[in-house]
Amino acid sequence: MYIEIEKDILDDALNKNGLTINASRDILIAMALCARQGKHYIAVPALRGNSSLKQQLGKLLGNSYVELLDYTNRKYRETVILKNKVCVRVVLTIQNTTGQQGNVISVNPLESKEFEPWTETFVLTENLIDSKFFSHAAKYFMRKEGVKSCKMAFYPLMGGGVTMEKVMEQEVNMAKHLCLAVADSDKKYPDDSVKDTAGKLLKQLDMKPFNCTAYIMDKVMEIENLIPSQLVIKYGDGGGYKEIFMSDPSFFDMKKGLTLECLYKDKAYEYWKSLITDEENRFNERDEKIKNCTCEKDYYKKVRDVECIKNGFGKDLLANVLNPKGHKKCLNLEDVGDKDLNVSQQSEWCNIGKIMFSWTCACKAI
Repeated sequence: MYIEIEKDILDDALNKNGLTINASRDILIAMALCARQGKHYIAVPALRGNSSLKQQLGKLLGNSYVELLDYTNRKYRETVILKNKVCVRVVLTIQNTTGQQGNVISVNPLESKEFEPWTETFVLTENLIDSKFFSHAAKYFMRKEGVKSCKMAFYPLMGGGVTMEKVMEQEVNMAKHLCLAVADSDKKYPDDSVKDTAGKLLKQLDMKPFNCTAYIMDKVMEIENLIPSQLVIKYGDGGGYKEIFMSDPSFFDMKKGLTLECLYKDKAYEYWKSLITDEENRFNERDEKIKNCTCEKDYYKKVRDVECIKNGFGKDLLANVLNPKGHKKCLNLEDVGDKDLNVSQQSEWCNIGKIMFSWTCACKAI
C-alpha cells in the first residue's frame, strides 16, 4: 500500500523527545523498518529537501531510520507517478480521526492503537494459489500504466466457502491489518446475481471498516475464467470443450464443464441454449428433469450424477497454469497483454490488477 506519513506525526515525535512514552516516535521507527523490509511503499513528503528536520529526527531516531523514511523522496518522480496510479492510499496523521474518505484512508495511530500499518497487506482469496494469479493481474496493470518502481508485498489468506466470510469478519473486528479480499461471483450467466460466498463476504463490509475491502468478479464466473484461452487449451484436460472460446467462455465452468445443474433457472437455460446449439437433446433432458420439481434442491437431486453436457478442463487447471511442470510454456503470465484476453477478461484483469496493485504495492527491500 502507498502509505504517506504526515508532518504532524514527525512534529509530535520531536515535541515528546525525552518522554518515556512517545507513540509517534515508535510509529516512525516501525515504519522505517517496514520500508527496509519492503512491506509497503512509505512516503514522507515533509522530509524532502528539509535538512533541518532530518537532522532533528536523526538525533531522536538515529540517522539510519531517517534515511529509510526519506528513501522514496530520492525517487520523487516515481513516487509521484505511483501516488497518481493507486485507487486508494493510507495517510498516517494525528490530526484526523481514523476512517476513509474517497480514495484516502486516514489512520490516526494514537487513536487506532491496535492497528499495525507496518504489517504487509493480507490478501484473502478462496484458495491460496489464487493470490499468486492475482499478482500477475497487478503486474499486467503496472505494465499498462508504465509503473516500474515497485513490487507487490502481501500475506496470503485462504477462505474457501463460508470460511471466507468468517476470516473477513475477524479482520474487520480486529482492525489490526489492511486486508483485501478477491472472490468469485459464481454467476452462471451475465445477469445472474452473485452467490452466497461473495454475498456474505460483502455483508461483512456493511459497516465500512477502514482497513478492509473486497472485489467481486462481475464479468466472469470465477478465477479460472480469467485464464487466457491458449493456456487453458495447453494445460487443461484434453477432453475439455475448446469450442467455448469461439463464443463466450465467461460463465462456463472451466473445471467441471456445463452440467444440467447449471440450468435450473430459466435465464441460465436460455443463455446456454443460445450458445450451445448442437446439444438439443441434452437441453430437452433438462426440461424433463425439472418437471414435478418443487424446488431447486429437488432438481439437483435428479441431475447431480448426470453426465456433463460439455466437459471442462479439470480441477487442477489453475495449478497447472501457475506451475506448468514438464510443460513448455506457450505464454508466460508475466507477459500477458490485451491481445491474449477477451473483452471480459481485459476488464477483470484491469479491475483486479488495479485494486491488487493499490493494496499491495511496496518498495523493494532496502
